[in-house]
Formats: sequence, C-alpha cells, structure tokens
Amino acid sequence: MSGMKATFRFISILAGALLATGLLSSCHDQIFEDLSECPQGVVFTFDILHPDGIEYSTAVKEIRLFAFDKDGKLIGEYTDKPIDSFGPNHSLTTDLYKPGQELTFIAWGGANLDAYDFSGFTPGTSMAEMTVALAKQADKIKAEAAPLFVSQKKVTLTQEERVGTRYDRVHIDFIQLTNRIDLVVEGFAEGVKPAIRFVAQNSHYAADGALRPDTPFEYLPKLAETADGKHGGALHAVFDILKLDPTLDYPVEIYDEATGEVLYSFDLLKDYILYNGPFAQGDRGYTLDRNHHFDIWILLDRGPKDTYMAIQARILKWNLVFRNESLS
Repeated sequence: MSGMKATFRFISILAGALLATGLLSSCHDQIFEDLSECPQGVVFTFDILHPDGIEYSTAVKEIRLFAFDKDGKLIGEYTDKPIDSFGPNHSLTTDLYKPGQELTFIAWGGANLDAYDFSGFTPGTSMAEMTVALAKQADKIKAEAAPLFVSQKKVTLTQEERVGTRYDRVHIDFIQLTNRIDLVVEGFAEGVKPAIRFVAQNSHYAADGALRPDTPFEYLPKLAETADGKHGGALHAVFDILKLDPTLDYPVEIYDEATGEVLYSFDLLKDYILYNGPFAQGDRGYTLDRNHHFDIWILLDRGPKDTYMAIQARILKWNLVFRNESLS
C-alpha cells in the first residue's frame, strides 16, 4: 500500500510540473489556449550619448525612469538600483502594459541620485510642474555635483491585448548634465594668499532636463593642497558642477584672501572655454555637448609698473589664449 501511495504522489508531482511547463510554454510557443496570464511589458535599454572621457563603471549607479501619459501626467516610476556594472545597452525590464497608448518616458541616471531633489515627482503631477534640483540648495553650494544624466523619449506602445508574451523595446541615450572644471592659476607674488569665488545660476532643471530660472549662488570648490607652481604662488581648484549653459554668465574672481583685493576676474565660458576670438591660438576643437571635463591652466604675469597683466591660458592642453588685462 505504501508503495502505491508513493507512486501516486510521484505521478501527481510530475503532472503538476508538466502542467506548469505547458502553461509557461504556451506563452512562448504557438499554443494559443488561455494566454491571459502571459507576461507583457517594456524593456528599456540605455547608453550614453557622446561618452568621450566618461567612465561607464562609475558614471551611472542608479536609474529612475518616469512614464507620462499623453496629457503629460506622471503615471508611474520604474527604478533600477543599485547598478553594479553599467554599460552600453544596459537593460531595465518592466511590467508596463499600456497597449496602443502614446507615452513619454523621461529617464534620469547618475552616480548618486540622492544628491538631487526629486520630491515633486508624484503620480498625477504634470511634467510642467516638476523640478530637479541640487539637494540642500542655498546661497553657497559645494561644487560636488555627482555625475547626472537625463533623456526623454516619446513612443506609442505596440503591445496587443493579451496575445502572449510581448515586450516592447525602447532605447534611451543619456545626455550628461554635469561638468568637472579643474582650474590651476599661477603667478601670484610672494605673500599673496589666493582664493576663488565662482558664481553660477543653474541648479534647477525641468523634468526633462531643460534649464529652469534660478537665482545666482556661489559654488564652493575643492582646493588642492599644492600651493606653489612653476611660476610663483598657485591656486588649484576643482569644481564638479551642473551643466555649463552658453546662455548664462559664469563670473570667476581670484582674490587675495588676506586683503580682499581682486587679483583677476573673468567669465569661465566666454573668456576661456568657448572663446575663439583673436587672442586664441588654433581651433578650439571641443564642444559643451561632447566634452564634460575641462582642464584649464592660467598664468598671470604683471607687466612693468603694474600697468597691465599678461595672461596665458591653456584649455584641455591644446587651446591657447593670450591677452593683456589693463590694471589702470
């Protein structure tokens, strides 16, 4: 009797396994029985547009993807964190099922999205009302913006009404919204204690990464410990900041911390990074879209009787700028 019970139990288990296998295979094969429970959704793949100089393994550690309906209202969020190894065609599989509907997807990715404020992203809120900002913004912000990326895509899903397993595929190319400025200024006289003041006004973005109006604030840089260069006293500051925008001003002041005297002032973009006028030597060779890390070296040399200051600058090791600054 016990042998018969064991045999019956084995047959039951086997039948259950075969039934489960049959149901699963019916979602993938041409066995059209009851397909109402077959999985459907959207598979998102990601890459970085213009990845020059970007280290994939550290640039993106998490992704927040938001889905909006045709009226621009947020209907859901899909997250993918933490990411151990981001790379081209990194994928995120979701159960998003909206057959035939036109949706807009906005994806934010970065090394540390907790550094940014997404508190306004709640279901039902319109895209126009949402803002992404540096967390804990004030009049002074540490220039330590973690790498940040965004992208937007509008698609109409081709999913059908429960006809089996079907996943739409949507590809998203991230655009970087952060820059690193590595600035060295040399040529200060003995006894001068150089310091830097860098003002910007782009800490707010719309849901899709478009720039939002903002009030000016000061970026506080990381200062390297090296105090002397090849040409006297030196200042070495590193800024990790939100994306440089050519429609805005980025005034920089180098001053003596002991006396408050302004030693040199300039606009980071207009006078150096984007400058291509008569004082530039050779083609600039880079753009804000493709390049996100800018090494800038500036040498200050006061002329006879302190009537002018000769300035040499080098951006990304090849673009040279020479000019004289009147001190009168």
